[in-house]
Amino acid sequence: MVTLTSPYAISGCALTGSPTPPCLTGQFVMGAVRVLAGGAPVATLMSQSTCVPTGTPMLPLMAQTRVLAT
Repeated sequence: MVTLTSPYAISGCALTGSPTPPCLTGQFVMGAVRVLAGGAPVATLMSQSTCVPTGTPMLPLMAQTRVLAT
């Protein structure tokens, strides 16, 4: 389960040809409204995120399929 409370290290960022350095960290900035884990909103496949320093979004590739959250 991924929550919105902490940043995540990015490895293997494909933006090496961009004018800014590749992504170093990423954080989800918008997640589930009514589903919490430890008091923090959880990230879903529809959650918005951003990477530092490029500002590009992280792309979730897998998620638990038996739970739906909005």
